[in-house]
Parts: sequence; C-alpha cells; structure tokens
Amino acid sequence: MQVCTKIDQIISKNTAVTVGNFDGLHLGHQHLLVHLVSEAKTRSLVPTVVIFEPQPLEVFLPDKAPARLLTLDEKTEQLEKLGVECVVVLPFSLEMAKQTAQAFIDDFLVKKLGTQYLLTGRDFHFGANREGNVAYLREHAPFEIAVFDDHAVNEARVSSTLVREALARGDFAQAKAMLGRAYTMQGEVVRGQQLGRKLGCPTANIAPNRLVCPLRGIYVTRVYGLPESPLMGAASIGVRPAVEGEGEWLEVHLLDFDRDIYGKHLIVEFLHKLRDEEHFKSLEALKTQMAQDVADTRAYFEAEHE
Repeated sequence: MQVCTKIDQIISKNTAVTVGNFDGLHLGHQHLLVHLVSEAKTRSLVPTVVIFEPQPLEVFLPDKAPARLLTLDEKTEQLEKLGVECVVVLPFSLEMAKQTAQAFIDDFLVKKLGTQYLLTGRDFHFGANREGNVAYLREHAPFEIAVFDDHAVNEARVSSTLVREALARGDFAQAKAMLGRAYTMQGEVVRGQQLGRKLGCPTANIAPNRLVCPLRGIYVTRVYGLPESPLMGAASIGVRPAVEGEGEWLEVHLLDFDRDIYGKHLIVEFLHKLRDEEHFKSLEALKTQMAQDVADTRAYFEAEHE
C-alpha cells in the first residue's frame, strides 16, 4: 500500500476515492471501505482513501478536539488490512480550510488523483464553510458519485463519537461491538523515570502520540508483541498525577515478566477499567495501591479462566 504524505508523492491515477477522518475505523467505516474496494476492482480503479492530519477539529478547536482513537500509523495499518491500495494524508491547516469546494474537486480530486468514482456518507461536507456536500458533488463533479448508508449495531448508528463514549465509561464490550475488534493502543517502549521499578513495579512506557487520549485511568490489559505474548498487564494511562509528571503516558506493568524490552513494539489490548487516576500523598501510598492494582489484575484473569 502506498502512503502519500505529500501531494507530489501521489502516483495513482484513475482512482476510486473516499474522503474522511476515519478515526477508529469502526464497523461503519469498514463496510464503506469494503464496498469501495469492491467497486474499485469492478472498475479497474485504485481504491484510495484521503485523510487529514491533523484532524480538522484539532486545528480549529485544539482545546475541545475529540479524543483520537487511532494514530496515523494505526489507521494506515488497518486500512491496508481492508484492501486499500493508496492512502493520501493531506496536511490540514487553517489555510487549507479556506479552499473552496470547487477547488478541492478540480485541483485535487480531478487533477491530482484522477478520481473516477467517489464514495461518501450522506453527511459528508468539504470546502470553505462546509459549502460542499453530496448535492454539490452531483452538480459539479465530473465523476461518478455514490452514497453509502450508515451502519448500525443493535439498531444504533455506529460512530466514532459513540466508540469514544463507550471507552470513556469503560465499556470495552460495547466498543468492541462497534469496532469489530478489541480496542488497542500500540507503540515503542521508551525509557521513563524508572519510578515504577524503584517501587517494585517496573513498567513499559509508551507515548500515546495523541493530542487527546480516549482513555484515562488504570486498566487490566493483555499485551502482545513479545515472544511470550500474550502477557497479562496492569496499565496506567494519563498525566501521572501521582508523581506530578508531565504529558500523557501509557505505562504497563507486565505480570510475571522482567527483562529489558526497550525499543520493542507492543500492542496493548484494554479489557477492564480498575479505577480512575489518583494523586497520592506519599510514594508509600502509591506503592500500596500499585500492588493492589496488580492483585486485581491477576484476579481478573483468574476469574476469566474459571
């Protein structure tokens, strides 16, 4: 799969295209993309997804932007699994937001991508002041337009917002039902402050790489990416209020495991929320709570196998 992060990298012409954020790549997104790939094959076109980075709301309203379900790398990985052959990552900015809908059609979709077929949802908007929509496309675009209906789970429309809400309340079963897979976060293990090790609970530290993270608290996890996988994990994700740390981090204590894994790429599957983040008055109090979190994690897995 080709991933283009610059306009001049685009080599695909005669494309079947869809445009959007596709955050989470939930079942609604997946059904649309499977349809796109199928229609592209029928027409001998290149199935192409156009996404924005950063996502528009992260530019317009950074303090109110929704939590990011997937990083760019996680998103492209999922897109490739669905059969997409080209991903175009458009660098979104306030300047780009001024582009008219007609300019987006003429200069990008037609001239740069050679779009022959565009598949979109009913609520798709584009261009300055959201002037472009399905009706506008049908009137002004020189290529075929197709509209894909929303997908529902238990009679409820699937959306990235509903996935975020399920994760925020710790309902991982509902999130999985909408995503079609367990919710995971992944990344490279980097060196941290070594506080966990000093307290007898070493952790693998991973940067979430998100402006806003969809999870905050202490979780039971299952961890993949090592020869011993899957491993049981007790994970903390947030801003380290216990020790007044800076920035959001995913820190995972791997149960019954102790070796150097710096630089390893881990995939962390979230199973159950244990508690919210807390600020502790002393390191001893933190140490006691961490031991309890590990015990609760172990109990969760023992109950799972009963």
